[in-house]
Amino acid sequence: FRSFGSSIDIEDTNEAPSLKLPKAELTIDEDASTDENVGKPMIGDDEDENDEIEYKIVDGKDADGRFKIDKSSGQIKVAKESAFDFEATDGKEHTIEIECTDNHPACGDGDDADGNACEVNTAGDGCVVTTGVCVFVEKTIIEAKIRVVDVNEKPTIANLDVDVSEDLAEKKTFAKLSVSDEDKDDDHTCKIIDGNENSAFALSSAGHEFSINNGTALDFEGGKG
Repeated sequence: FRSFGSSIDIEDTNEAPSLKLPKAELTIDEDASTDENVGKPMIGDDEDENDEIEYKIVDGKDADGRFKIDKSSGQIKVAKESAFDFEATDGKEHTIEIECTDNHPACGDGDDADGNACEVNTAGDGCVVTTGVCVFVEKTIIEAKIRVVDVNEKPTIANLDVDVSEDLAEKKTFAKLSVSDEDKDDDHTCKIIDGNENSAFALSSAGHEFSINNGTALDFEGGKG
């Protein structure tokens, strides 16, 4: 009777990294500045020891250049300000695609696992050359939705230039302010803050209409009004 031993070597296989969205919703104010953080960082992990994880936004999937990502931390950032408009038809939400890759040092220096010279793989997977060393690259891609938060913009008032007759009756309306606002359904209250000598004019706060408040203050010959 003869006994003998045997051994089985298990070769490591490069698993793709995992990638998750942060628990909190990704949001950004519509007046956000360049380089402002968008929520918390992405959560990437790899069970292969010594793998280096890198993040990127998939080419053409950056919401028309609105976003970028830190390749080391996975933090999404604003790429360009003034690119968000909550009131626009498609301005309330933007979708991007995040790619997480690992650089698995599984190949020899200049050779792949089979001893063959490895070549750059433009598809981003398989055995590729990185700084002269061949590595196996795996990737995971997920979609991230970013909600735009409405910010109250200032209303605008059109310039007004009118002539008023000095004998116009009191309470008579002679002009109206044109008020516009990007924020729909906003109500506006207006008032005169300067230049209304002797309270000559009145302005309705809600209707934005000018009227004569003190007719005696209008005297062209006397230099009033």
